[in-house]
Amino acid sequence: MNVTRRDFAKGSALVVGLAALKTKKARAQNVTAAEARALAKEAYIYGEPIVDNYRIQHAYWVDKANPEFKGAWNHIWNSPRLFTPADVAIQTPNTDTLYSMVGADLRAEPLVLTVPPIERDRYFSVQLIDYYTQNFDYIGTRTTGNGGGRYLLAGPNWKGEAPKGSTGLPLRNGACVPRLSHAALQSR
Repeated sequence: MNVTRRDFAKGSALVVGLAALKTKKARAQNVTAAEARALAKEAYIYGEPIVDNYRIQHAYWVDKANPEFKGAWNHIWNSPRLFTPADVAIQTPNTDTLYSMVGADLRAEPLVLTVPPIERDRYFSVQLIDYYTQNFDYIGTRTTGNGGGRYLLAGPNWKGEAPKGSTGLPLRNGACVPRLSHAALQSR
């Protein structure tokens, strides 16, 4: 069965909407068609980023048979080539950017990301995003400089001491970082 992204998103919105109805103890006969439509719209807006991010994570880090598979969780994957229109897991990858990515599973323990010093006249960035695909921090030329460093990525429930010399970047909303490292190295 071939399920499109749109079908998957519609079904997900319906599930989230029905779950919301159940938690409010509402009965179907008490909800008008307009209220149900408005609730489904809100559920879609709220849930679509998470559902689509799960789809991408599954393709990148779980489904070894998927042509988009990148590798195991908590391991850096580096692209040896530029992305093309054949790379379809994410909607709009840059075609002039070399990518590195990490599917960060922080449930058991944090990760320490070591960024080496980058040449002073080169631009780079490490994008840190949550399940909603919102950027919660960046490591890179504009934010931390090109001198390199060690960065602790810890889930919200982790309690412990950061390793010496590392900078903590706690994750918000209890989310893992599905796409951690986005290195954009521009040629001179």
